[in-house]
Amino acid sequence: MGSTCSSQNNTAVTLEPRKHMGNRQGKTSSSNVDPHKGKGPAPKPEPAPPAVEPKPVKQKPVEQPPPPQQLPPPKIEPVHAPKECLPSLENYREDVQKLLFGQLGFVKSWPKPRMIRMFISAVAVDSDLERSIFWNNIYPTLRSHCSEVGYEFLAIDPNEGTWDNLIHDKNTHDICSSVIRECQAKSTGPNFLLFLNQKHDRCICPLKIRSTAFDRLQKKVDEEQKALINRYYYDDTNAIPQVHILQPPHESCEDYANWPATKERICSIMRSCWGKEEKDIYMASDIEMEVSDGIFSPTSIKEGMVWVHRVLDDIDSTDNVAWKYLDLVGDSKEPDEHSQEQLSQLTRRLAEQVIESHFIKLRVPWKEGGLSPETHKDHEQYVEALKSTLLKQLLEIIDKSIAEKQRIDEEMQVKKISNRLFEEIQHHIFIAQRHCKNFVGQGDILEDLKNHLTSDSKQVLLLHGASGSGKSALAAKIAKVCQRDPMACVLRFVGASAASSNLNSVLQSVCEQLAHIYQEHVSIAYKGADKLGNVLSQLLKKVSPERPVLIILDGLERFDLDISWLPTTLPSHVKLLLTCTSSTQTYDKIKSHLGKQVTELDIPGLDEKTMKNLIERRLHSKGRTLNDEQFTFLSNKFEKQPLPLFLHMACYEASRWHSFTPSNELKLQASPKAQGEAMFESLEKRYGRTLVSCAMGHFCAARYGLSNVEMNDILSSNSTLLKDLKTERLPTLLWETILFELEPFIQTNINNSICLRQFCYPVILETAKKRYLDTNEKQLALHSSLRNHFLKQHDTCGKMPNIRRMQELPYHAFKCGDKKFSDVYIWDLEWLSTKLSHCGVYEVLEDILLGLQSYPNDLDLKLLQDVLQVSAYALVCDGLQLIPQIQQRLGDMLKGQQNKYPRMISLCNMANRPPFSNFLPSNICLLPLNSSERLETSQGCDLTAIFRIKGDDKHMVSVSSAKGEVSVWNVATQKAVRTLTNVDKPLNIHCIDRYKVIILCNRVLKIYNLDTGELETKLKGTMNIQMPYFALHDEEHVVALSRNRMTVNIIKRSTGDVVSTFKVGEDRFLNSLLVSENGEKCVCGDETQKPSPLLVWDLNNRKLVHDLRIPQHEFITKMSSISNDGHYVVCVIKELGDSSPNFVIVYDLQSGQLFKKWKPHCNTTAVFVSVEGGCVVNALEDSSLIVWDLSSGGSRHTLRGHTNPIDSIYLSQDGTRCLTFDSSQKDRTIRAWDLHSGQRLASFTPDEPISCCQISADGSCAVIGLPSQNTIVTLWIRNKDSADIPTETSSYGDSALNGKVYKLGE
Repeated sequence: MGSTCSSQNNTAVTLEPRKHMGNRQGKTSSSNVDPHKGKGPAPKPEPAPPAVEPKPVKQKPVEQPPPPQQLPPPKIEPVHAPKECLPSLENYREDVQKLLFGQLGFVKSWPKPRMIRMFISAVAVDSDLERSIFWNNIYPTLRSHCSEVGYEFLAIDPNEGTWDNLIHDKNTHDICSSVIRECQAKSTGPNFLLFLNQKHDRCICPLKIRSTAFDRLQKKVDEEQKALINRYYYDDTNAIPQVHILQPPHESCEDYANWPATKERICSIMRSCWGKEEKDIYMASDIEMEVSDGIFSPTSIKEGMVWVHRVLDDIDSTDNVAWKYLDLVGDSKEPDEHSQEQLSQLTRRLAEQVIESHFIKLRVPWKEGGLSPETHKDHEQYVEALKSTLLKQLLEIIDKSIAEKQRIDEEMQVKKISNRLFEEIQHHIFIAQRHCKNFVGQGDILEDLKNHLTSDSKQVLLLHGASGSGKSALAAKIAKVCQRDPMACVLRFVGASAASSNLNSVLQSVCEQLAHIYQEHVSIAYKGADKLGNVLSQLLKKVSPERPVLIILDGLERFDLDISWLPTTLPSHVKLLLTCTSSTQTYDKIKSHLGKQVTELDIPGLDEKTMKNLIERRLHSKGRTLNDEQFTFLSNKFEKQPLPLFLHMACYEASRWHSFTPSNELKLQASPKAQGEAMFESLEKRYGRTLVSCAMGHFCAARYGLSNVEMNDILSSNSTLLKDLKTERLPTLLWETILFELEPFIQTNINNSICLRQFCYPVILETAKKRYLDTNEKQLALHSSLRNHFLKQHDTCGKMPNIRRMQELPYHAFKCGDKKFSDVYIWDLEWLSTKLSHCGVYEVLEDILLGLQSYPNDLDLKLLQDVLQVSAYALVCDGLQLIPQIQQRLGDMLKGQQNKYPRMISLCNMANRPPFSNFLPSNICLLPLNSSERLETSQGCDLTAIFRIKGDDKHMVSVSSAKGEVSVWNVATQKAVRTLTNVDKPLNIHCIDRYKVIILCNRVLKIYNLDTGELETKLKGTMNIQMPYFALHDEEHVVALSRNRMTVNIIKRSTGDVVSTFKVGEDRFLNSLLVSENGEKCVCGDETQKPSPLLVWDLNNRKLVHDLRIPQHEFITKMSSISNDGHYVVCVIKELGDSSPNFVIVYDLQSGQLFKKWKPHCNTTAVFVSVEGGCVVNALEDSSLIVWDLSSGGSRHTLRGHTNPIDSIYLSQDGTRCLTFDSSQKDRTIRAWDLHSGQRLASFTPDEPISCCQISADGSCAVIGLPSQNTIVTLWIRNKDSADIPTETSSYGDSALNGKVYKLGE
């Protein structure tokens, strides 16, 4: 319970005591805190005196510690990092440290997106019924189920709606193999669903045969057979290794009509001549090859495989439809023994590989005419059994896999940086790795780059060249070759992700990364673009020779904006590399802005040696080479356009050439743009212009790219396309096929755990836009289609908002000329607040810029834009605090401005009763928008701690150790009604009643009457300097840990004398003290005994009642809490010698028995027990909190929102409301929670760190201390149904003394 100044001081004890720590209500009823932590150098530990209390001696005056650290003003001042105090990054995980330093070699694999991607393998004709059941009955349920938990679900069935020429295409197997591998790599849960029954399917002619095997085949056949196979298999010496490729007759050839029979004859020849090894390799059916990739490959995942096996009993092979279910030989209606043997071998291997519970075997009696659920009851029952069994099995796998991924994700959450920044840095490192993979040549310019970046030059380095000249590859390579300990590398490829698509977002993420590297608070990185330039300059001044930095910004031509943010002079040990396309406006602006402070390097074309090397590497990576004629043709084309991108595109085209391709069919264009045009034209010829135009148009029109699920949905809803394809359902392999064709030019971007695809080269993107978005009509149609697609989606994905919808919908609505754009996507408060919280301020600012394009004179929009930039950090922490941020920033500015700012005034007027619960500060405590951007802190209260007053919910009391003040405050008016000054370093308070308190003054306990300002008693003895723990037994007795920490003393309040002492043995030192609110139970930790016990005393009977210990475990008593009634104690415990996270236990102090044990997924940072609320609040290292039910032991709720682990927990008197706070001030947001519903009640992020806080007894408000404020700040929890805020000024004690200041010692 968040306590009063009474013994209701049961506050969660933290692992690392906060900076201005006193005994905190809500923190334990002891004084279990270290008042010196965070106050400068800690005093040396005292030697433990003997158990007998020594005679009083004259004490030397204790040196006053330095005053608490003051809040640095929001205005950025130059700060230089002294060499001897380089900020430590030890609190970050090793992988996070390497990520922050941009180490390219460290990140090994893409993070798994929130996606379930499953390949369906089946013999088409045999599985028509089963696949129909899946698509019509199971697929919709699975997709809906996955969506509810925020996952995309995609099934790819190569037999679904696919036309024949694609099924038998020479690339189909390669496409399916690629899809299967991606399913295995990226799917959470099922990735391969097999329908394999009693039909193996006849093998087809192999599309390619390794030439060595082909030569062996020719030696075994007669001349006629040799002539036949040589007629249709061509030797391709361009393949590595060399192969013979099947070349079926063209439709115009006379052989075409007999081709099926010819294929069968060729297969028969191969089957009779080849041994088992060759047959297994070359005579496999489609399904066997898919099973090999999906189930028997090294990348296969057992937990993701499901096999459905239907057995038709007693099939009549003479039935006219038996061929659908069995492999028969020609028209003989005899079973094909070869196929049956292959099937038998395959099923035996499958039975060994597939998990038993993932194997679904269903028997069905054969009926004449085959499977017919409409006419046969047995078959109808089979259909129902398949529906329920398969759906249940897939749901179980999905739920189990998602739960496991969530567990792993939770364990990885302890990274101390935001997920948004983590994913952004990771994404750019992946891009750099891809560029470095095939990097060749450019030795001279690389050497020039290295020389500049390792020199003492303070000039900005500008790398420029033509589009496609390899600027990004050079930027990536230099990031790799120049990286050395302890240099940090901050790397961004502009436009490669949503967070790098605009200037604000790029500068913000760069500044946030630098803030982590140099240990500045991340709030410094959340400013407007005009201020982020100054922030960047100031952060660079913290760079030292012990931690130099290289910043690389690639592709600045995408920002055709003001570049005044660029620093014109670089501090020592800072290197800045910019890349830009030559002859662009941005290039000219950069040169003009930097003047003589820039060194330019122009990227030359590739030389002949590098060109040959690159061609070989690119072709070899695809298992290809060229003959001399083809190589000469490619080289001649390249000499006219010596650009790496052109070579990349040309090699991609050349990889399709066979050694027997006629010279007149070798086609290459003259430039990257022209080659891009030819590539899209080839796609259109292959798959139809309607399909390619529709797919590429949407692909280019999307704001941040599209996921495969999104593209499939968009194409499936296009009636014109379906009509053109002559199908009712879009073939699910179609988009995968186009992606396979474009793979070298497509990049993957994990955006908020969704896997998006987009073009990775601006030249190709612009070429596609010019081809498919070349008219206003096309643009409008495509943006309308995308708008409608995202409009149809749900607002939420389970409990999470639909982030993709929020990202894309406003953009397409604007592009469609939506006249209500601003009303719907800016001024709708729920939409705006949700997008601020989950997409970030800078995406909302981009939407506002769109609105200003339509209404450039909209003063409301401009004012909102200004407020969002000033409040960016607070709104990233929680967008729902938008209204109080606006109300605080604008203050009196809007008075009389109804005509100019009607919408902003309307938002301000909601502050008292907002549409969703929020804090409303009692007075202006944020920097006004029109101020000089500086908060003066010298006149503030500098509060150390705030306490509730016993029996008085209208007032609270605070201490200021630095100022030596104790003040009583009226919560409603925020005025001090009593103040005691000249108090000797007040650190902690316990209330005896409404007026009388025990104050820890330096190391002495004193009892004061706060109403009259009188010192009543000075308790004898001094407290331990590091553990000055004390509490209240009853109104006449104080419980305190002795100076030597060997005993617990009970001191009579009226005389100050020790009347009773608890001791557990010689040389046993206690390290904590908890006393229940009712004063009956006292719990201490013993640090001497191993394993360390918890000692429980009955204070009424003055005896030790329990010695609690667990073998091989150690109690972490700094994180403990006792219930107000003394019934339970909760403590964190750690198993010795075990690296697993610590865990939480609860003891029943009546019986001394272990009552509950909880093992969260990561370390605990604070705990709090409340019998009134029937719960234990458990703060975790991943910044979340778990609310455990004290009765059932189950988890009630998981509370998320904090960005750093919290260490301070405060509860209302009835235990239903909770206030949480990070005293390290890395997370400056204070949050209130409803512990019954698990809902967020309110949050507030000030411009400066909160020094201390407390929740009111009834939970209606929080009271905080801010360094710049000369009073407390009351934060009222408000919602649309809130009663009026109390304004009565209740009297405290003698009303005539209201506002009285007592100067002690005078």
